[in-house]
Amino acid sequence: MYDLKRLDLADGRHGWVYVCSPTAEVGDDDWSADHAQTHHLPDYIERCAAWRRRYDETRQQQAS
Repeated sequence: MYDLKRLDLADGRHGWVYVCSPTAEVGDDDWSADHAQTHHLPDYIERCAAWRRRYDETRQQQAS
């Protein structure tokens, strides 16, 4: 259902993003921004913060 695509950023760097395939069959009731924000966003933010903490710790250890 999703394709991994390289995204060129305005500053010349790039990132990766999952994009819904244009051939995917998606109905209007398959996704809700309000539901995602309420039920999924808090956990996603925590996972991102945990990843960043681990990343920063690794970088700090490598610099030592």
